[in-house]
Amino acid sequence: RHSLAVSPHCTAASPERSTLQATYTSVHMARSTGPALLMLMLVALVPSLRAQTSKPNLDVAILQFALNLEYLEANFYSCAAFGTPLNASLSGGGPAPTGCKKANLTAPALAYATAIANDEIEHVAFLRAALGASAFPQPLLNVGTAFVAAANAALSTTLSPPFDAYATDLLFYHAAFIFEDVGVTAYKGAASLLTNAGTLTTAAGILATEAYHGGAIRTLLFPSANSPATPYSATVTQVIAAISALRATVSGAADDQGLVNAAGGFVVAPTDANGLAFSRNMTQVMSIVYLGGTTMGGFFPDGLGMSATAAPTTPTAVVAKANIDIAVLQFALNLEYLEANFYSCAAFGTSLNASLSG
Repeated sequence: RHSLAVSPHCTAASPERSTLQATYTSVHMARSTGPALLMLMLVALVPSLRAQTSKPNLDVAILQFALNLEYLEANFYSCAAFGTPLNASLSGGGPAPTGCKKANLTAPALAYATAIANDEIEHVAFLRAALGASAFPQPLLNVGTAFVAAANAALSTTLSPPFDAYATDLLFYHAAFIFEDVGVTAYKGAASLLTNAGTLTTAAGILATEAYHGGAIRTLLFPSANSPATPYSATVTQVIAAISALRATVSGAADDQGLVNAAGGFVVAPTDANGLAFSRNMTQVMSIVYLGGTTMGGFFPDGLGMSATAAPTTPTAVVAKANIDIAVLQFALNLEYLEANFYSCAAFGTSLNASLSG
């Protein structure tokens, strides 16, 4: 078995211990069963074929569902960064969102808003191109008062003044927090339903980008964790915890985490006990963006946009291919050994213990 040798220079770093410990905790360690590189060579020489199976081809429906989420995120960030929603060429001629306005942001916050807006706009353009004739105009979106309703529901009160997602850096980060984790869980939940390898690669790429966004928003919120979420008396940690709890409640599962864990440590990535991102199905995601509604409401006043092509098509045979799952996981294990040892050294001053290093 291979693991990283213990470095004589493995020492704890400071002072950003909380962030490092959170990152370490998110690393999921598995046990290796053999040298990854040797396995890759053997698989390349003697490939075994997976048995062919058939399942409904839901790829178009899943990409259409994803397009709804990207319409929402792209319009919100475009409004915040540029003061305008998506143009007609990207919205497909759909209605303009309500509540759109340019956010009152400092230069650093505007830089984040602009970078994320550009990513989300590119996601919309990519998905519309990938769907072709199956793309549909954006539905009616609410990127104004829906935030008010979400904040009131999360904190079980009527906030005064009403929550304004565009008023300050801090409130903008809170609003962004509502979306980013949901996108990650949606793409993760859809992964096993996809049929085409290219579609799966597309979804994985967008999921990764959304995860980067989510981690960035959490990192921007954390320095203010114990400060009031001005103009309200509740702290940032309390407000974020309330938003997280609301999402978990309406999705009906323990699939969310706030800004800090029970021990007070920073949660840079909401994950399960194995350090893996949570998954949500379409019904759970719709419950969140509808703010508890079943067919419409919240950020989608008239419901999601979808076309007739969203219905499942006939079963499609999965193409037989070499089964290199073990080799891929073993390769990933090498990378996780590296990251886990680095963050463990930096945060705790010790490398992985023998039970994990093998």
